[in-house]
Amino acid sequence: MTATRRDEAANMPWSELDGDLWTIPAARYKTKLDFEVPLSDVAWGVFATFPRPGKRWVFTTDGGNPMSGFSKWKREFDKRMLAELKKVGEERGGNAGETIVATAARVEELMRKIGAAKNDGVKKKLSRELNAVWWTIHDLRRTARTLMTQAGVGTDHAERALGHVIGGVRGVYDRHAYRDEKQQAFEALAARVRAIVEARPNIDW
Repeated sequence: MTATRRDEAANMPWSELDGDLWTIPAARYKTKLDFEVPLSDVAWGVFATFPRPGKRWVFTTDGGNPMSGFSKWKREFDKRMLAELKKVGEERGGNAGETIVATAARVEELMRKIGAAKNDGVKKKLSRELNAVWWTIHDLRRTARTLMTQAGVGTDHAERALGHVIGGVRGVYDRHAYRDEKQQAFEALAARVRAIVEARPNIDW
C-alpha cells in the first residue's frame, strides 16, 4: 500500500507518522533525502489497527525490535502459496491447470536444490533461476508501480510516489513536494488492489 522498500517499512518507528503522513528521514532513505508518503485510507486503516501504547516500532515481533527474519516468513508464505496454486491448477484442469501445477512443482524443486546446495556459486545460480519463475519481496514494489499505471496515474506522479528522483532540469528546478499528487497515486493503487482482492464481477480492467 505504500510501495516502499522492505527495510524502509520494517524499520519504521511510530515517531515518523504524523496523522496520515509518513515521513521517512534522509538517514533511512535510499536517496538520502527526506521522503513523504501520504497514506491512502486503506494503508492508514492498517496502521490504525496496531497497538501503540509503549511501542516504538510499527512492525515488531517482540515489542522491542523492528521486524526481521524475512527469509523465514517468506518461506512459510511460499509454502502456503504453492499449496494453493497446486489446488487451483488441479481444479482448473486443461492446459492452463497443467501449467500452474508444473510451475509450482518447478518452484518447489528449485527451493529444495537451493536448500541442499553447499556451493555459493551454485546457490546463486539456482536463486536466479527461481527468481525468473517465482517472486521476490521487491516484486511488490514493481507490482505497485505497474498497478498505478493501470489505474491511470501519470508517469511522473507514479515515479515520485515510489521515491524515484526525477532527473534533468526538472529535477533541479522543480522543488514542489507533490504531496497531493502522491496521495492521489496511493489512493488509486489502493482502489486497484481492493478491486483485485475483492474480485467483484463485471470489473472494467
